[in-house]
Amino acid sequence: MARQTVLRTVGAALHDILDTNRTALYLFLTAFVLRMLFFAFMLGQVLPSEMAALSPDVRQYMAVAYGLAGMESMNESALFVFGWGYPVFLWFCSYFVGFGPIWLILIQIVLSSLSSVLVYRVASELVDNEKTAIVAGYIAVISATSISLANFLLSDTLFFFLFALGNLWFIKGLKTLSRKYFIMSGMVFAYAVCTRSMVQFWPIAMILLLLVWPLLQSTAEKKERFRYLKIGFWAPLIVIIVMAAWMIRNNAVHDLPIMAFAGPHGIGKVIANAQGKTDGREMRDVQLQWYEEYRAETGKTDLSYKEIYEITMAQGWRLFREHPGLLIGTYVRLAYENIVADNELYFSQCPKYKDRIQSLLSVPRKKGYTKILFACALLGLVMLWSKYRMGAVYLSAIYLYVIVMVGFGQWQGSRLFYPAMPAEAIFIAYFLVAGIELVNRKLLLRFLSIDR
Repeated sequence: MARQTVLRTVGAALHDILDTNRTALYLFLTAFVLRMLFFAFMLGQVLPSEMAALSPDVRQYMAVAYGLAGMESMNESALFVFGWGYPVFLWFCSYFVGFGPIWLILIQIVLSSLSSVLVYRVASELVDNEKTAIVAGYIAVISATSISLANFLLSDTLFFFLFALGNLWFIKGLKTLSRKYFIMSGMVFAYAVCTRSMVQFWPIAMILLLLVWPLLQSTAEKKERFRYLKIGFWAPLIVIIVMAAWMIRNNAVHDLPIMAFAGPHGIGKVIANAQGKTDGREMRDVQLQWYEEYRAETGKTDLSYKEIYEITMAQGWRLFREHPGLLIGTYVRLAYENIVADNELYFSQCPKYKDRIQSLLSVPRKKGYTKILFACALLGLVMLWSKYRMGAVYLSAIYLYVIVMVGFGQWQGSRLFYPAMPAEAIFIAYFLVAGIELVNRKLLLRFLSIDR
């Protein structure tokens, strides 16, 4: 019965995503073919048995999934660090295809292809410009990061799909004031936050959007802003309830009321990076010193997650009091590095061509192409604001939220900024479409003036 309910829900979501739209179908098929081509290319270099162990994180996710399936004892440590979202996805898929990496990756390829369509659908809802929506969809289709992550057993592909789908339904809720869409978006966002805890503060953004959205509408709708909050509050409320339940569980097991330990781990990197600048040492050496000093003071050998958390927070507050500018500067630097970072997963997926890939990636890095794309996205946002203010506000919320959160990570390449694609792709698409239309208009006017 539960499986049938899930399948019906998935079927309804697929119908809403594709929306019997031929453009959506073309986007899906193109994305699917590109990801399958990369899969075939990777399969010639990585054995199927190796795909489930390409990185330590992959092995941790699989260990929790095996525990859920009763195949081995539960890896409680990995469950606490990463959360249950992605392992549950792997476990659910195993009911149909087993734990074979090839089948799991094929399912992710389908999800990634659907995510490209979701970018198109979000653009269609927010920007009344079909050309912009199509270009945004194809930017998502050809995204090197998206193609690579679809073929890697990490949580990013599932998370991006959930985040994009949740935003699509939340936008439709804002436009129709339908409680149904708000409830569905809340459920999807709740699963997303259990997949990657980086969106644990997204309910705040949703509440702000519920307050701001009616102010951008007509005078009549401005008067009904309380109604937006009353109906739309279901979405953040559902997320908060699910988060609270999991945090209570983690507090009972680990004495820490947090969603996942990956969050404090990221904060620790920022703090250790900043302190390393003052001491002239590497980040990991700084963290090891923290732990060794604590062991010397307490006489303990093994540290619990709670103790590591308390050590990290104590060091963070100390550094903030002594060198606030250094800590903030380190955070800003890490955020910018992650925004313009290259995808580095290719090195594991295509080991035979690692040197060649590094050589190819060095060209856009030297030319500053990623920085140019970031600049184009910002220009697209400014241009979008002048004509589609509601769309600009909503997409800015996504973009700024991800920018704020990526400052707490390091050494993960472009996958950290990947969740910003719904906004970034639409910004760049509008910059290109509106820019080309502006140039064509000027050329036409010049031609008409010459003709006279």
